[in-house]
Amino acid sequence: MQLTMDLICRNTGWPVGHLYLLSENTSHILIPTTIWHLEYPERFETFRSITEQTDFQAGEGLPGRVLASGKPCWIRDVTQDPIFLRPQQAKDIGVKAGFGFPIIIGEQVVGV
Repeated sequence: MQLTMDLICRNTGWPVGHLYLLSENTSHILIPTTIWHLEYPERFETFRSITEQTDFQAGEGLPGRVLASGKPCWIRDVTQDPIFLRPQQAKDIGVKAGFGFPIIIGEQVVGV
């Protein structure tokens, strides 16, 4: 998954990428992984640390919205959209937009 994350982010020019996986205990909670693409690790350290402590339920935040819908979701300005739950941290590191897309096996979203 790390290689895939790096390829996606490099080819799109995204400085930050992170993988959430479906909890093994329930089908409606995403848990953070340690799989990241960080173009500037020091710059994004606070955001990484907070994110790695944040689970998302279906419908909650950008990852949860993708989990609930099974469809990609784009947020043009994460510092202004209430669905994004870490706007100040995003603003602090200069991240403006967010995009999440589902990883689907069969008919089940298993990651975002």
